[in-house]
Amino acid sequence: MQLPWTKKKPTMQVITAQDMQADSYLGSVLNTVKHLARRMSGGAFGVSPDGKRDYNELFGYGVELSYSDYKGMYERGGYAVTVVELFPKACWRDDVTIEVNESQVLDDEIKLLKRAGMFSALEKADIANRIGSFSVLFIGVPDGLSPDLPVGSASSSNFKGLYFSIYEEDGIEVVLWDQDPASPRYGLPELYTLQVIPESNNKLQVNLTAMTVHHSRVVHLAEGSISSPLVGKSCLKAPWNALTDKNKVRGSSAEAYYRNARQKLALETDAGVPMSTDPAVRAALKENVEGFQNGLEDTLRLSGMKANMLQPAMSSPRDSFDISTEEVAGATRIPVRFLTTKTGGNVTGSEDKAALNAVVKDRQEQECSTWLMAALEIIDESGMISLPDNIDIVWPVQISLSDKEASESSKNKAEAFKAVADGLSTIGGDEVAAESVFKAVGLDGIDIDEIILSDDDKLDKDAAI
Repeated sequence: MQLPWTKKKPTMQVITAQDMQADSYLGSVLNTVKHLARRMSGGAFGVSPDGKRDYNELFGYGVELSYSDYKGMYERGGYAVTVVELFPKACWRDDVTIEVNESQVLDDEIKLLKRAGMFSALEKADIANRIGSFSVLFIGVPDGLSPDLPVGSASSSNFKGLYFSIYEEDGIEVVLWDQDPASPRYGLPELYTLQVIPESNNKLQVNLTAMTVHHSRVVHLAEGSISSPLVGKSCLKAPWNALTDKNKVRGSSAEAYYRNARQKLALETDAGVPMSTDPAVRAALKENVEGFQNGLEDTLRLSGMKANMLQPAMSSPRDSFDISTEEVAGATRIPVRFLTTKTGGNVTGSEDKAALNAVVKDRQEQECSTWLMAALEIIDESGMISLPDNIDIVWPVQISLSDKEASESSKNKAEAFKAVADGLSTIGGDEVAAESVFKAVGLDGIDIDEIILSDDDKLDKDAAI
């Protein structure tokens, strides 16, 4: 249908300034409509520019993905388990420390909270958050109050009665929002309704009614959120197409091998001997062939026919499988060797570990610290701990290097240290300048007196084995 203002004007027409203004306005509206159409069709990922084909639907990837899709992929998708669990397990694996002005505090409390299950609960809530768009960790403080009220003073100070519950996206609903523009929590939840959604085939059905809880009792996890702190992005969304391709390749290849492993016959009638049209004869022949292929029969009773064995050619799925694996790695920032458990060379292994460590460190500082701080503040509000001001959450290095890798790293740093020192001495840099440069390039803390750099410097042979 042609819009009225897009019809071609007559050749002889007097165009007034008013007409030009109207055309300009209508043209602007039309361009806006076209722009929105492109955004909603061709501009959307997976949709052709003309909006006629949806590649996600055409290739079987799914157009609109739901939490149940992500959960199903996680439970049965092989690599999806690694994609979801690798970073949470790496981030929460070792003990974290709380410091104030580089002095460790709350050491005993952190150990007791770990024993009470807080860090394990944070890890599980983190996993649930990565499956979907968000999750909630409910902290059960023994304050004797209804959970829909703000957290109060706990009845004990030794963490007795403290418990933690994890709720997945499909069991979370916000029932009351803060609508006060003057409130620092404007636009954020006031009350949640939380419920455990049991699996349909679970023999131990969880029959829990929904529980309304106050926001001061929960930690809301939403990794990857941009415009909203409440809704993130499933870690399975970016690699979804590649994971689906892997399942296609794996499943179709396995089915093809299964089918081709069965004996296949080509029955050829002798010249001048027509194929019997008798239903009973044809049924008996079919039964005999099926028994030969799938059963224990080792003879074929054929009359006027000969059987030829078919040997179909099988192509290797490795190339397609490897391509989708690399795409999963690129979408998730997980090196291929950590997805496949294949070991690489020393250099490759070191680089992969370093890359993974960088992601873990970034995630700990950007996401995990926020969630841990929220949990500690809830427990602090209950009076079970006394949280100091201006605390620093210090995370350990998660993936350690081997002896050889550590030796190589130390040698490289020492060489870099010497190069920087030589350069500074050439230009007459003082000690203060040297320290600044060393710190800027990550070489501070190296004792040059303990490092011997010579032509005879070699890695220990035992470390290289």
